[in-house]
Amino acid sequence: MAKWMAPNGPPSTGVTDDRKGLAGPVPKTIECMLAERCTVLYLADCESDLSIYRNMDVLSSKRADFNERRRDRANRRYLSSLKALALIQKMLAMADE
Repeated sequence: MAKWMAPNGPPSTGVTDDRKGLAGPVPKTIECMLAERCTVLYLADCESDLSIYRNMDVLSSKRADFNERRRDRANRRYLSSLKALALIQKMLAMADE
């Protein structure tokens, strides 16, 4: 079997697995929504990194600065979404006790 294929079916992109892993074993609706947002923002963060590295040698200093700020904002949004998810999970765990 090819290395990229999942053992029980078609290849997995990993994004769905990441989202399910973030949401937890029995997620509430809010956890699912925040996990989805974390996953989307992770992809946006990766895309902003790639856009810089792909065009690093041909960017003007002004455009490079713009892309660097864009990457910083994407990373900040991603980390903020992870923090919000962790806070909600903590609050839900306290409510269940």
